Amino acid sequence: MRPALHVAIPTNRAYTSGRNWGKPKGMDGLNEINRQNRTNKYVGAAAERENVMWCARFVHQAMRAAGYAPMTEMDRQRCLVYVTVIEPHDQRDVPNVYGGVLKYALDALTARNKHGVGAIWDDNTKWMPKLVPSIRIDPQHVGIEITIIPLEDE
Repeated sequence: MRPALHVAIPTNRAYTSGRNWGKPKGMDGLNEINRQNRTNKYVGAAAERENVMWCARFVHQAMRAAGYAPMTEMDRQRCLVYVTVIEPHDQRDVPNVYGGVLKYALDALTARNKHGVGAIWDDNTKWMPKLVPSIRIDPQHVGIEITIIPLEDE
């Protein structure tokens, strides 16, 4: 059985104006994804690819450090996934935060996404029967923390 995997992904966004200039900003949420897709389908696709590849980079680093090989068709297994979204403040609504962050964080984990790194086989309910999301406020360490726990085969 594979060991548990812990991943910390810092935010890829910072404030670009105002009194918070340069401080870490929460990762793209559902509102940002919708705005990008309404602008142009290519803008939306590029933003999603950027976010997925950002997350995949840190997941890949954590997998290499833990000696965690990507899942293949032969060794795929079900996993529990715990995702903690770390926000800089408590002003964004929960569906906005989860709608965006979970989309590209889970896509970065999967073996079946072309930009994913294979920490889990797929992000559907068959291979990921339980997802436990939570939110924490920490202005200094904005980003995502993910823990993947493989399940024994039944």
